[in-house]
Amino acid sequence: MLFKLQRYEEALSAIETAIEIKPDEALYYARYSGVLFELQRYEEALSAIEKAIEIKPDEALYYSKYSDVLFELKRYEEALSAIEKAIELEPDNEDYKRELEEIKELIEENNK
Repeated sequence: MLFKLQRYEEALSAIETAIEIKPDEALYYARYSGVLFELQRYEEALSAIEKAIEIKPDEALYYSKYSDVLFELKRYEEALSAIEKAIELEPDNEDYKRELEEIKELIEENNK
């Protein structure tokens, strides 16, 4: 709720409390990463989403979010690998396929 209200600092605090209570809950780290992403704190967001993936490595959405963070950090090849993993886990997801094509196009443009 705090996230939707764009009360990001309060959302971070609430999620930190949740993580302290249940540190093995991947979803909390993913949400924490999402808030950090909105605050453009990409390195911290990266660490949080990596923790979510470590806990639950079979969640396609986490790889998509991982790709988003890597993309913002201009780590395009890694972003490409992450979205490919998301597609491997959820092959019918059209959003992931679009994201894949966008990353490929950017990499191609950068290689010109």
